[in-house]
Amino acid sequence: VQRQERRMIQKEESLDKRTENLEKKEEQLDEKIKQAENQLSEAESIKRTQLEKLEEMSVRFQELNQKLSEPDVINDRALWQELAKEHSVLSEIMEKYEEYSSVLKGIEDANELISSGDEEMKELAEAELNQLKPRQGILEQELKELLAPRDPDDDKNVVLEIRAGTGGEEATLFTAEIYRMYCKYAESQRWKTELISVSE
Repeated sequence: VQRQERRMIQKEESLDKRTENLEKKEEQLDEKIKQAENQLSEAESIKRTQLEKLEEMSVRFQELNQKLSEPDVINDRALWQELAKEHSVLSEIMEKYEEYSSVLKGIEDANELISSGDEEMKELAEAELNQLKPRQGILEQELKELLAPRDPDDDKNVVLEIRAGTGGEEATLFTAEIYRMYCKYAESQRWKTELISVSE
């Protein structure tokens, strides 16, 4: 009888420990779920803030389009250059924003087709979603980078000097290639270039 009682006590103690461990695991799981929910809520809040900022930029971009064609602005060279520079900065952001809006609309339409019950259209919509979803993530990251605070030196001019090293004619040809490379990069970034001097 004593042995049976001891076994019963041991089983109860083992069961209590298991119950305690399960309760701890449940608490840890609840904590992880709360953290994930908070992170998701924070991400959604950031996304909403970014979208609001993009909408404001879109309104400003339309205003600039109108102002840059006004005679008073065209006649004021300093003002026109200032507005044109702002327009140039916003144009890249608006280009990405328009593509992003188009992708979101495509995802919305695809989800509607999936829930319509048409099996044939569902397959097509799912295939389209598989293409649009990755693009959505890429565009969100690109927009996030474009909306990051600008460096105050970004708008300043740069003087670049390229010199040929030792190597005679080959070094000179290589220097010319480097110059063309920089010019093409500047063109891709919509920067103006000016050749100040050349030494033969």
